[in-house]
Amino acid sequence: MGSWASRGLAAVCGGIMAGLVWMASDKGWAAADPAASVVGALVGTVGLVFALYSWRRGAWVPDVQAVAGRLAKQVVRLEQVEYRQLLGGDVSSLIDVEFTTRVHGRVDGVTEEGRVAGIAAYYRELRPGRMVITGTPGTAPDGPSGTGGDAGTGKSVALLVLLLGLARTRPADEPVPVRLSAAAWPGTSIDDWLYTHLTGTYRMRPRDARALLAAQMVLPVIDGLDETDGTSAPGYTSRAALLLKQVNTHQSGDRPGPVVLTCRHGHYLALTAVEVHAQAVAVVQLARVEAGRARAFLGQRVADTPAGRTRWDPVLNALDGTAGTSSALQHALDTPWRLSLAAVVFQERDPGGRYVRDPRRLLTLAEGSTLNEYLLDRYIAAALHTHAMDQRSRGPARDAETTWKYLAVLAAYLDANTSYRSLAGRTLSATDLVLHDLWPLTGPERTRRADRILTTVLLLVPVAAFAALVMVRSPWSMTAWIAGACVLLIPGWAVLRGEAWPTPSKVGVPRWRTLTGRREVAFRFKVLLASALLASPAAGLSLGLATGFLLGPGYGFRTGLRAALDIGLLIGLFGVLGIVLDASEQEPFTDPRQPVRRDRNSWLVLGIGFMLPIGLLEELTDVDGLAAMGRGLAIALLLTLILGPAFGLIGGLCGGVGGRAWVRYVAFRLCARGQLPWRLGDFLHHCYRMGILRIAGTAYQFRHRELQDHLATRPGQPPRG
Repeated sequence: MGSWASRGLAAVCGGIMAGLVWMASDKGWAAADPAASVVGALVGTVGLVFALYSWRRGAWVPDVQAVAGRLAKQVVRLEQVEYRQLLGGDVSSLIDVEFTTRVHGRVDGVTEEGRVAGIAAYYRELRPGRMVITGTPGTAPDGPSGTGGDAGTGKSVALLVLLLGLARTRPADEPVPVRLSAAAWPGTSIDDWLYTHLTGTYRMRPRDARALLAAQMVLPVIDGLDETDGTSAPGYTSRAALLLKQVNTHQSGDRPGPVVLTCRHGHYLALTAVEVHAQAVAVVQLARVEAGRARAFLGQRVADTPAGRTRWDPVLNALDGTAGTSSALQHALDTPWRLSLAAVVFQERDPGGRYVRDPRRLLTLAEGSTLNEYLLDRYIAAALHTHAMDQRSRGPARDAETTWKYLAVLAAYLDANTSYRSLAGRTLSATDLVLHDLWPLTGPERTRRADRILTTVLLLVPVAAFAALVMVRSPWSMTAWIAGACVLLIPGWAVLRGEAWPTPSKVGVPRWRTLTGRREVAFRFKVLLASALLASPAAGLSLGLATGFLLGPGYGFRTGLRAALDIGLLIGLFGVLGIVLDASEQEPFTDPRQPVRRDRNSWLVLGIGFMLPIGLLEELTDVDGLAAMGRGLAIALLLTLILGPAFGLIGGLCGGVGGRAWVRYVAFRLCARGQLPWRLGDFLHHCYRMGILRIAGTAYQFRHRELQDHLATRPGQPPRG
């Protein structure tokens, strides 16, 4: 039904019911036939509800171009923060390495070489837009889990340069690039994966996400194909191979669908050897950092003053590319990752402001082939020490030691998941640290048992208090017996249910900061107000006329008035909850701590918000006098505070409204005392600000897989110096 037709029907139905109300109040109960009035009011109510439903439904047809534009702005806002973090806070320090290209299948618009700074323009010339970014292997041997070769060559940075370049200058008809972590692939198709990511991380309304995917307006940008397996030589049945098969079935009309991936060179060669690779794709291979660019990077980053130039002069001279300079140092610092490590470690200062290490030591360490391990051993302490001095926080030595200990526990857990470990129907990630999904770290059942106990307590205590309160007021009331039964049944049912992987609620604060968001919220409240103002009198009139016809006008008037009040408040309650629960008006998650925090907040807010109107209706509609009204209000507020959290948690148990993920997270923290800090989310975010971790969607990841593997094999911090 059209919008104007719906509005017209709503106006007609509202006019009919307003006339009935006027006749009943002004002309008396005998002004119209009671039976006809009841039938007319019921018909008007049904028509009004149908009209408002049609009006609301027709008004929210997704505008694909507008939705894509909003998504592109969100992508830029989120990913530019991660880009700045990967570059150490200085976006001008991008090392613009060269790349070469080879092709699998038929791809138009390919040129043989290019540079990272222009990779977005390079990608736009490709037809179809399918690209795999790899690196060039170096001379250093592979790490303990096959992470050597082209590790640290800047694949993730190049990916972000590409993504931001596409999103910032996107024409209206171009797909929006959205970054996905390959390690988080749930085993579904690419479109299903994108739908889950858009509605989860970006908190997009489901119908908007479906509309974008149907219009093929989302470009999947998949980072870390090599991180899906625990080996550098994946086979035909590996997760990486299965993901590539899904990539090959991803289509755009009658052509292969656009997609961008990053993968380590050796990993991708192993997949190609078993005849599993992306089809119709341009494979971009990033070059190693030549000595001149490494010298320019250090000159800008750490030697941009006369004093800094003096300190770093021996290193800069060794990297000037002339004959007789240290080739060992040039090979050791030929990736952006190791250059960043060297800059952080050798710029560390002591509490007196003096530098802890002399950069000339880089030369001897490179000659002895121990530079990489030396940098990794001291990176965490150097990063934390520098921040501690800048922020005047507590002593850096102790903080570095405990930080290393906690990160080593997390790294060992992730490395244990590289062998396809699964639990309760889900494959455990080998790279992602998601707060509410870390509970298997303490064992397969320990946290779940603690969760059941904690849930039982959270339900048992308020329900038992409510039962005691009702028994004191009215010992033989039916409510008391029902409450007593709930004391036994609800916690027992919660314990037996035992959900394995609770999902955080999507409840949050509506998006007020944008004009579109404010208009949507204002429209919803207008519809809600119209529903309450028209449906409440209609319901009250219908019930009042029927009761008055049977029992007398006085009784009918009181019954109708109370019915109108009850219906109006209930419509308002569920309408406001519907607006708040609608994920379409939610901001995307920009902090991995937000899902658990909002789950906790939604549990409390919705539980109390549900109980408050019910308590007010129960206690205030039948009171006489101000004193009785005051007592009723106090009792209503007391019941709300007692039962609100319990009802909120029941909503989480039944329909995922909120509370379940937060309770599981609290149970995990209780079980992990001693292994991990109590304020785990704040600890991980602190490490993110220091550059030790990075963010991918709603997960923390180690800044580099090499750092994760290094920590996993060293539970204690190595000696400093």
